[in-house]
Amino acid sequence: MRPAINWQNPVYTGRPASVPLLRSSISDQETKAVYLQQELSFADRHILTAGLRHDWLDITQTDRLSGVAESGEASGTTAAASPC
Repeated sequence: MRPAINWQNPVYTGRPASVPLLRSSISDQETKAVYLQQELSFADRHILTAGLRHDWLDITQTDRLSGVAESGEASGTTAAASPC
């Protein structure tokens, strides 16, 4: 039979004296972007704003326990237009 739990005077047991470090990593990210925007007017009443953006992303993740580093890169282009 289990002992009763006294909620007014709890006894905390069963935790380990120390927890081993399982994972430790550091991430480094570098981003670059170029953005172009143009506004066009039609008949002095309508304005169209168009934009284009290209992003580059370089990522490096290093495991602090083993010293192993992994790198990756990504890039992408997005376009947008907005009539006013």
